[in-house]
Amino acid sequence: MGIGNILGASGGGLRNLNTITNVLGRLRELSIQSQNGTLNSQQRKVIQQEFDSLTEQVSSIAKNTNFNGKKLLDGNESIEIVDGSGGEATEIASDDQSASSLGVEGLDASDPATLDRIDAAIRSVSSSRAQLGATENRLSSQVRSQLVAIKNTSRANSQIRDTDFAKESSELLKNSILSKASISALAQANTGAGVVLKLLGSK
Repeated sequence: MGIGNILGASGGGLRNLNTITNVLGRLRELSIQSQNGTLNSQQRKVIQQEFDSLTEQVSSIAKNTNFNGKKLLDGNESIEIVDGSGGEATEIASDDQSASSLGVEGLDASDPATLDRIDAAIRSVSSSRAQLGATENRLSSQVRSQLVAIKNTSRANSQIRDTDFAKESSELLKNSILSKASISALAQANTGAGVVLKLLGSK
């Protein structure tokens, strides 16, 4: 699994939890508006329609947030990631974030008790965000450690290759010098022998 994919598993879930939090914030605003005594029934009806649409959006996000076919926000599945260091696997999972599980499905926006239900849902999602955020930070740290290890290993291999090349170059130069010295000595020996033979022949 690539580094980008590893972080994508946690990052995708975290981004969608942020979206759910924003939707819940809008639900809270709508509930406050609907409880305003100056509104008429038609105005409350329009607010309720948007409220219901947003609760459906929450469930849709929870249902469709997945990574490699595994759903991350329905509370039924999890992803285990092993970083190759020999340590324990990191689990990416979240509680069910659907509107029904969060307790905001089918609520009457004008009911004063609705605000308490929405606030409880926001607290629940915030807890899941904190948990998933901590997981993402841990994965990021593991990825950075792995990248440093890879870089250090690559550098060490390069140094070994450079050292071997320098050693071989030194040996080649040494052998070349010795070979030239031997040839020179042999030439001088042959020259000396020729001089002696010439002197003997002149006698």
